[in-house]
Amino acid sequence: MQTFYQRIEGIVGTVRDKLSDDATKDNLVYEIAETVNSDDPNQKKFVRMVAKPYREFHTKFDEILSAVGDYFDLFKNNTNKLEDLWLQLLDYLKLKNTKKTLVFRQMHYSIYIKIVIKNASI
Repeated sequence: MQTFYQRIEGIVGTVRDKLSDDATKDNLVYEIAETVNSDDPNQKKFVRMVAKPYREFHTKFDEILSAVGDYFDLFKNNTNKLEDLWLQLLDYLKLKNTKKTLVFRQMHYSIYIKIVIKNASI
């Protein structure tokens, strides 16, 4: 199961990178260098990405949102195949299924939330 988890994590990471690259390429985000307020003169600056206003760039934002929707449709349409493949592999290897419920959809969404949704640069 860990191998599948890592594979899904890799795919979601690729999606995150593609979204970030597209947003940067289409000039939908810009960087702001900031420091945390403190008395330490040696404090390092950090860079954060800020999205431009949707109203001004709605067509480009909508294209990215459409691509995200297509990604989820692709995943949703293939989740049952992944689950079936997993169960067949377990059966072929004569291993007991340790889960009473199938977990790929739940695993995918939890990874997506962690890697993409909670990513401050997207």
